[in-house]
Amino acid sequence: MKKKLTLTVEASAIRRLKSMAASQRTSVSGLLEEWSMRKAPPQRGALLGERLHARWAADPAIAGDPRLEFLLRKHTT
Repeated sequence: MKKKLTLTVEASAIRRLKSMAASQRTSVSGLLEEWSMRKAPPQRGALLGERLHARWAADPAIAGDPRLEFLLRKHTT
């Protein structure tokens, strides 16, 4: 389940994040979520579906792939 998060950062950082996100065809939220998943090790006991979703959900190349949708439905609660 996704939840909102409010951050306070310098205006220049916001501009850089928006530019990076646009160049990767994702949102700032998607960019930060992907970064956090790469930097933080998965929590012990995390469900397979949660790990799959965190790793693949922000990737526009596979968004809407029926195989991914099947796996996410099968392995998430």
